[in-house]
Amino acid sequence: MNPLNSSLQFPGKFNPFQSKSQLNNQSPDWGSAVDKTEKRPQAKENAVTQTNGQWMKKTRRQDRIHSELSRVIKEESRRTRRHRVILINKYRLKTFHIKNDGESKTKLMAGVNKKVVSLALEIDGLMNRVNEKRLILDRQREENKRVLQRYEQLYHDIQNRYMYE
Repeated sequence: MNPLNSSLQFPGKFNPFQSKSQLNNQSPDWGSAVDKTEKRPQAKENAVTQTNGQWMKKTRRQDRIHSELSRVIKEESRRTRRHRVILINKYRLKTFHIKNDGESKTKLMAGVNKKVVSLALEIDGLMNRVNEKRLILDRQREENKRVLQRYEQLYHDIQNRYMYE
C-alpha cells in the first residue's frame, strides 16, 4: 500500500492504490464462496524475477554499449562527413586554380608563340634584306674595282703617252 495515500478510506475492500497482487488475492464482495486466487505458473514468476536480475543488467549493459557505439559512430561519421566536405571544397578550389593556371599558361604560351613566330618572320625578312644589301654592295664593290682598274689603266696609258711624246 502506498504510505502517502494510506489515510484515504474507500468503502468496501477496493483501494485504487493497492498493488495488482493484493487485488488478485481479494475475493469479490458479492457473496461468492469461490476463491478466485489462482497460482501463476512458475515460468512467469521466473521471467519477472529475471527482468530484475542478471538478465536485465546484461541487457542494460548491452543497451549502454550499443548507444555509446552508435553515438561514437554518428560523431565519427559527422566528423568524417565534415572533413570530406572540407577536403572536397579544398581540392575543388585547388583543381579550379590549377585549371585556371593551366589555361592562363596556355594563353600566355600561345601569346609567346605568336610573338616568337612574328619575331622569326621579322628576323627572316631582315636577313633577306641584309643579304640583298650585301649582294648589292658586293656588286657595287666589283663595279668599283672595275672602275678603279679602268682608271688605273687610263692613268697608265696617259702617263705612257706623255712619256713617249
